[in-house]
Amino acid sequence: MTNPANEQSGHQYKQACNLQGQTASPVELDACQFLANQGFEIWRESLRPLFDLEPAAGERLHNFAAQTRTFSIGDLLIADSRSRGHVIWRGGERPGSAGTDLLLLQLQLQIQGEGHAINGGRTMALVPGAISVIDLADPYLEEDHGFRCLTLAVPRARLGEEAAAGRPGGLVLSPTQPLARILTAHLLAVWDSLSDLNAGETPAVVNGLLHALTEVIACQGQTLRRGSPAPVLNHSALLAYIDRHLQQPLDAAHLCRAFGCSRSVLYRLLATEGGVSAAIKKRRLARAYHLLGNPALRHLSLAEIAMRCGFSDQSHFCRAFRTAFALSPSQARLQLSASAASTGPADLPRFRDWLLSV
Repeated sequence: MTNPANEQSGHQYKQACNLQGQTASPVELDACQFLANQGFEIWRESLRPLFDLEPAAGERLHNFAAQTRTFSIGDLLIADSRSRGHVIWRGGERPGSAGTDLLLLQLQLQIQGEGHAINGGRTMALVPGAISVIDLADPYLEEDHGFRCLTLAVPRARLGEEAAAGRPGGLVLSPTQPLARILTAHLLAVWDSLSDLNAGETPAVVNGLLHALTEVIACQGQTLRRGSPAPVLNHSALLAYIDRHLQQPLDAAHLCRAFGCSRSVLYRLLATEGGVSAAIKKRRLARAYHLLGNPALRHLSLAEIAMRCGFSDQSHFCRAFRTAFALSPSQARLQLSASAASTGPADLPRFRDWLLSV
């Protein structure tokens, strides 16, 4: 996953961080250290090598908060991250992007409300203590209302043959499972010891983590193959479908036909979104905000952005956008452009380029 343009700077950075045989010092990023209107954009650009981000519909960007503290140990990464107020997604294998050969093992430390994510065609229920496997070669979608997690990033080639050959994305260990409790203790012990870890001990720690992850994938993969497939109809699946079809006419009847469900089931699943119409509008507005902040799409008129997000009328789009974000689409575009210009190359790349280089 090395980016040639960043290889030299990344190597120099890692050399500078290795002190007296100890493992590399952590690299940290805190969106709260920037101006209120800059934090989200800096966070999004920094994580873009792995994920795409959009603000969650209805979230005020001045409320956005996110932090990550990341160590590299051998060819693995381990990070303690927390954030709230955005949608996290990835379209699977993307030309020129990093991470398609990575698996993420994620331990949920804290989560606000009921969390769900979709990866590898499977829906993952995210609760405190759950451990999930995310395959970055497959599409990923999660709406984050507030979480803290410990994430281990592992190159696929470093796993055992059976684990590396499959697509284990979407596997979840429940916190009630003994295997989850054992693995949680292992991950937390490694994290707590990283600041004291020396270069001679690193290979043993890395091999222990790799062996644990390989066994989890092998064990859970067999259980999954014996069990029934993950349910197709749920809250996350509905939101993912809406996101994929925002440019089309969408309503309750359309979704009922697509999922073969009744209106009562549909409305129950989307009750936390304010209902079907509210859910669709929120996703359309979130997509519009993302498009307005994309420098490569500055040539698009507001009418074209409205159309791409499923609004047939520009005036209606502008009114709905102002209600949701407390500023007009034109003001949002100017604000996002100014934020991108003011952060500049000197402020953004350190975490992003380090992430690419390792």
